[in-house]
Parts: sequence; C-alpha cells; structure tokens
Amino acid sequence: MIRRKRSILVHARPKVGDVLLATPLIRSLRLAFPEATIDALVDSDQQPILRGNPDLDHVWTIGEGRSARYLYRAIVANRGRYDIGVSPSGADRAHFYLLVCARRRYAWSQNLEFHQLWKRWLAAATVETNPRNHVLIDVLRLADALGIERDYTITPPTPRYDPGERIAELGEKPYAVLHLASPGKQKHWSLEGWGRVAVGLRERGLRAVLTGGDDASEHAYLEDARSLMPDDTLNLAGRLGISELPALLRSASLYVGIDTLTSHVAAAVGAHSVVLFGPSDPIRWSPWPLGYAGENPLDAEPSRGRIEIVRGDSCPECIDAPCRRKRTHSPGCPRMLSISPEDVLRAVDDCLASSQPVAAQGP
Repeated sequence: MIRRKRSILVHARPKVGDVLLATPLIRSLRLAFPEATIDALVDSDQQPILRGNPDLDHVWTIGEGRSARYLYRAIVANRGRYDIGVSPSGADRAHFYLLVCARRRYAWSQNLEFHQLWKRWLAAATVETNPRNHVLIDVLRLADALGIERDYTITPPTPRYDPGERIAELGEKPYAVLHLASPGKQKHWSLEGWGRVAVGLRERGLRAVLTGGDDASEHAYLEDARSLMPDDTLNLAGRLGISELPALLRSASLYVGIDTLTSHVAAAVGAHSVVLFGPSDPIRWSPWPLGYAGENPLDAEPSRGRIEIVRGDSCPECIDAPCRRKRTHSPGCPRMLSISPEDVLRAVDDCLASSQPVAAQGP
C-alpha cells in the first residue's frame, strides 16, 4: 500500500459525465492522503464540473480543440511534477499524459492488443474494465489498486455565485425539473411524450421547468417541446450553468430526464428522479443514488431520493444489449421511442408516493 505521497494528478475521460463520475475517486484519494496536493487535468469544457470541488487543489485544463500548442503547454506545465498519476481511461492520450506528468501511474486497460501492451508495461498497475459493472465501480477499482479505501460520494459542482435570483422566479410552488436533450440524439424521446408528461405533472400539482444548454438547436428543440406543455412551463435552458443545476435540483419535488449528465447530478443531490433509458445500458450508466455504497445501484435503497429507471422494449438493432449502432438512431432509438407517457407517469407516481418532496428534506 502507498502510505503517503506528496502530489497526485487525476486525469478524467473527455466527457462531462465521466468527469462527474470520477469525483468519488478524487474523494477517496483526499481521504487517504489528506496532506497531499491533488490536481485534476481535464479538457477546458469540463472544468465547470469540478468547480468548487473541496478535494482538489487545482484544475489544469487542456484548451478547446486540443491543438498542439495547448497540449504542449499542458505537458510543459506538469512534466514530472507528480508522484502519482491516476486516470479512469484506457485511451492512448490518458496514458501519455500520466507517463509525462507522474512517476507512478494507475489507469484503466481495456482489451489491450499486443501493440497496446506498452500501457501495462509503463504503469504501476492497470485495471481491466467490465462492461457489466457500473462505470463508478470500475473507477473505484483504481482506488483498490492504490490500496486505499473506496468512497462512493459523487461531488456536484459549486456555482461561483448564488443562483437564487434566477431560481426565485419559480416562487414557492412545487416544481419538477425536466431535461429533454442530449448531444446524442439517439437518447431523445418524443416531443409529444414530453408534452403529455408535463400535463400529467401539472395535474399532480407540479410546474414543469426545462433545463438545457445554450446551443441554438437545443433551445429550438426545447421551445418545440414547451409549445406542447402547460402555459406556465418555464424554460431555463442556457440561463443556468452546470454548476448552478444542483441548487435547482435540490429544491425540486421531482426530476424527470433522459440518460445524461443532469440525471447524475440530480441523483447526487438526492432528488427523486425518473430517468428514461434507450440505447445506453442502465446497469453501467444509471444515476448513482446518494448514500449508496454497493455494487449495483439498480438494487439500491438510497438514503435520500428515489430513482426510477424507465426502459422501453428491446431494439432490434441493439439485440437487447447496449446499442452498437447509435449513430443510426436519430432522432431516437426505437427502444427509447417505445416508452409511453403512461410508463413515465407511473414511475412519477411511484417517486412522489415514496417519501416527502426533496425540498422538505433540507439541503
């Protein structure tokens, strides 16, 4: 077991959801090495996910576009400065960063062929990933390789300023947060379905609040959805950043969304959640319940915030497995589109009946 190290670098995979799911590993490192300097290396557009993370001393970023100039600057700034480098990634780029920046390296290895065996030779330890594990479990197996205790806590981002003014326009009436869009359009559900769910939420006394990014096409998509929803539906897309979402979700009575980053943030803050899955495998990608420290979150009894997974019928192209032809499923995977509004509203009722709204439970 490594007793103490002066400095540690954590490199995360190049998607914001993967960065969020790396925070339990960062927390595990901080608890094991409270005096160490722990830094993270991420792409520039991932930085907001780690904003305000109390377990990190500094976040290094690689510039947008990953140009040679930005890459060179990142390498020069960090060359050989870390005792330990850790990465939940098997990509060449991740292993290269650790090789340059750290003296002892721990990373994933994924079905390595002969020409990739250098990754194992140059690492102190590699961890084989298992597609039947939840991603967070594979991430925390790196903690096992380091000989430190696992901590399963996902740390949501902290905003630079209080988002209270933007949330205040909701008033004190209960609301449900709906997240409809994803960069992967194969995850999208039908607009008509979202409209019927929003009407159903209004019948249950909840106002629909839409979240999303500031991309013009996404905003247009959400406006099309809002036209099918009750008149008091509020579209906050582009008005709240990633780091401001936790405050909105903590005060929500319910969250309903597709398999995307926002669903993981909702679970991390203990929001009652209904999550629609299509091409992605919920065994590997379901939101991780707050307070759960086991192997399979689908069997969890969370300490706070019930999570209901809704998945449609088998997709012929997926053959009842994670979709292998995601790019052909636009605007939605057949498995996703087979979900009915009634399926979603039944899950909504189960969540609302399980306990008191999140807002009544405190922060």
